[in-house]
Amino acid sequence: MSAPSLARQQVFTDIESSAQLTREFQPAYILSLLRTRAYIGEELQTLPSDQREEIMRRRVERQAVLRNESKRFEFLLTEGALRWRLGSPQLMIEQLQHIETLGEQPNVSLGVIPWRERNTVFAGHAFHVYDDDVAVIGTAHAVEVVRDPTVVEKYARLFAELWSHAVTGASAAKELRRICGEYARLSRLELLRAR
Repeated sequence: MSAPSLARQQVFTDIESSAQLTREFQPAYILSLLRTRAYIGEELQTLPSDQREEIMRRRVERQAVLRNESKRFEFLLTEGALRWRLGSPQLMIEQLQHIETLGEQPNVSLGVIPWRERNTVFAGHAFHVYDDDVAVIGTAHAVEVVRDPTVVEKYARLFAELWSHAVTGASAAKELRRICGEYARLSRLELLRAR
């Protein structure tokens, strides 16, 4: 996971604040708007403390957009993203519980693509679609903001295809709780090993 710059954070903040519908897909780790403060702290731990604190503050402030019920959010994660262990099992349990809570908001839809689902769609990187106006494609070294309607429409279609492989609503919450249970077992195992 590459450490985000303050400029990159501002790009997302500006686009998110104007969009009515935000659709985000992440195959590898937790999406930014869904992260807990502890998860963000683990992600940024290699940065100098002043830079880390500023990015963390901005990340948390950015999440305020989720409370605006006039906006809609569709978050799509693979099971692999939920299993990308960034911290302790307890930190990951708290992170997944946080996602489940956010998924209960009336303006948030959560989709999880379980590993057992045979997928016929390939998307090897994260992307975000804002309304039908902007697509943001994230890679390890850069973020590309695309306004070409043809490209934006391609990513909107790709999102819909991926969403068709996801479990949503109560089924997504059940997946989160199943993975939490596995993190809890891992936590107990690590405690036994430490003795």
